[in-house]
Amino acid sequence: MSEARVSRVLILDDADVLVDTLCRILNECGFEARGAYEHDTAMTVAREFEPDFFLTGFCNSCDQNGCESIAEIQTFLPRCQNVLFSGSASAALVIEEYFRRGYEFQVFAKPLHPQDFLDWLRAHGATAGTVARQPVLVQHPSAVVESDLTPAIQRKKFRFGFLSRRYR
Repeated sequence: MSEARVSRVLILDDADVLVDTLCRILNECGFEARGAYEHDTAMTVAREFEPDFFLTGFCNSCDQNGCESIAEIQTFLPRCQNVLFSGSASAALVIEEYFRRGYEFQVFAKPLHPQDFLDWLRAHGATAGTVARQPVLVQHPSAVVESDLTPAIQRKKFRFGFLSRRYR
């Protein structure tokens, strides 16, 4: 009997706490998640990691916006399902332009609750494993070790009440 392959998720955003937290939640729920804080790093990781799902913010404090990141991912990973989240009303015109050009992706408004994203993943065919995976977070070409992030995430638990909730 063969097991279904665990879905891979790549997350790009300049808010490192958001990326780190979502990666941790997804990995604890049995997905294989990696994060990046810059466009170029995300593209490098995507070529090696080959994610099934790509989640990006619209404004990522870099030369490319989230729509441009999705467009680039689609050139070499056409089967990857893409999700964009934005808290900016000004992003609507750019998003509409990409839809007119034929790009397809889901759009969520910020703040994006992790349970909403997990529900969307499952509704779109994502498969989770039974063993929790450790997060692999990438900020620069060298990987950030998860244990280095744990104290920072622990301090944020007070501010982010959703961390106390179970996402299974």
